[in-house]
Amino acid sequence: MKWGWIGVIVWLYGQDWGIWTFQQVSFPIGSNQRWQTQFILQPRVVREGWETILGLGLLGYWFHPQHSLIGGGAWVEFYRPRRVTQQRMLWRWQGNFSPTFSTSITWEWRWEGGGLREFLMRPMIRYRLGRKRWAPLIVNELFYTHWSMRTQWKGFFRQERLWLALSGNLTKRLQVETGYLLIAAPKTPPRHRLWLALRWSP
Repeated sequence: MKWGWIGVIVWLYGQDWGIWTFQQVSFPIGSNQRWQTQFILQPRVVREGWETILGLGLLGYWFHPQHSLIGGGAWVEFYRPRRVTQQRMLWRWQGNFSPTFSTSITWEWRWEGGGLREFLMRPMIRYRLGRKRWAPLIVNELFYTHWSMRTQWKGFFRQERLWLALSGNLTKRLQVETGYLLIAAPKTPPRHRLWLALRWSP
């Protein structure tokens, strides 16, 4: 089944502001639909102009009705603040255990200037409290760095992203999410964001 979603993250902090957008679409391959392609685009705009453009292509396989493994590469160019080009490669296992609960683990490599910059592990859970038309939604993603140019092979906690949202079914095939996103990291003040997303299954 084809499916996709569009997300928008907005924040205001003093004189600073930003808008992060997220577009994702997936298409099945073959008659049994076990193979899936995914395409992701993430333009990000801040007060000073374009911050980041991320393009990602993935190929996945559903080896079980509830479990899939996907992998792919990305080209990322940071316009601000470091003005460098970064390449990424990732593998992700995803488990959809019920219509209300799913989880995933992502292993991600990031390169800069022809050398490996860091290796990340990113576990995430997604839980919708109930199957009614409108229900609270909790999404929690953790970032662990297991290698970087500064630390070598020494794992440490890098970042946490916590979504607290309200999820609603507008139609049988269209779902909306809106709420609050908290981004927390060691030795830095928390960042507060507003979150809006539309998900559809043609």
